[in-house]
Amino acid sequence: RTYLLFTGILWLFSGLFARGYLRDDSRRASFWGFFLATLAGNVGAVLAQDVASFYLFFAMMTFCAYGLVVHERTEAAERAGRVYIIMALLGEVLLLAAFFLTVGTRINLSLAEVPRVVAESSSREVICV
Repeated sequence: RTYLLFTGILWLFSGLFARGYLRDDSRRASFWGFFLATLAGNVGAVLAQDVASFYLFFAMMTFCAYGLVVHERTEAAERAGRVYIIMALLGEVLLLAAFFLTVGTRINLSLAEVPRVVAESSSREVICV
């Protein structure tokens, strides 16, 4: 609950800032679409109760945020977008690999069970890395 409250406050303040910052931006509708999709992914990841839901919302947050990174459509924004998407894909692959090593065939594994499963795993060092 505390993390959800912190997340909500952070998104509220960033939305209020963006509202003023984008007042005269002709592409603000697309910004708000990506902003809200990224917000939904973030809140979904915070509220997720199992590994599959967490990963789904985390990936949604990650890939929708790309639209926020490249919003200005300048050369610098496009470069930042390329760097972001490379880092995001690398992070997604590593996270997915760790989840597969953790859950095996139990894709609906509860997040509350993950610490125990990792601690008992013969691959726990690899998972943690």
